[in-house]
Amino acid sequence: MSDQQRVLYLMCFGSSGSRYAHEGVRAAQDAGWTVCVMTTPKGREFVDVPRIEEMTGYPVRSVYKQPDEPDAFPVAGAFLAAPITVTSINKWAAGIGDTVPLGYLIEGYGLNVPTVAMPYSSHAHMAHPVLNRSLEALESFGVTVLLGDGTQDAKGRPHFPPPEKFPWQAGLDALEHLTRT
Repeated sequence: MSDQQRVLYLMCFGSSGSRYAHEGVRAAQDAGWTVCVMTTPKGREFVDVPRIEEMTGYPVRSVYKQPDEPDAFPVAGAFLAAPITVTSINKWAAGIGDTVPLGYLIEGYGLNVPTVAMPYSSHAHMAHPVLNRSLEALESFGVTVLLGDGTQDAKGRPHFPPPEKFPWQAGLDALEHLTRT
């Protein structure tokens, strides 16, 4: 992937892990990505918008622009949907683009944008039966799905670390693998 294509859209949702999106931005920048951040309206309440805008040099987008307005972001070379909630995963799999990140993720399929999704929620939310179907659908669309930190708890469920230890690097490593071509 050329330097011109190393633009990452980091998409954050209404998850406690989004409080640490600045750490994901820093890790991506350290890996050579130009990072642009977009959030759902609820996700915007979690992220430190001024900090991220200072780090990236781009606005944090959470509302759609008018069709005649120029885009504030360069063209994406990859998408990282992290941390993404169960609600947003289910909407994405169903093709419901009612937020800026979901609209881009849906469009990304048609544009063949390498995409990694990192669900982050409670085990109670993650246990909902529709979620597995949605994750399978996303994987069939070519999305790489990473659950938790790659380990399991005593009940065999994915282990989700505390939000301050969200595994940003795992998502970036998966994107590196996807974009090596």
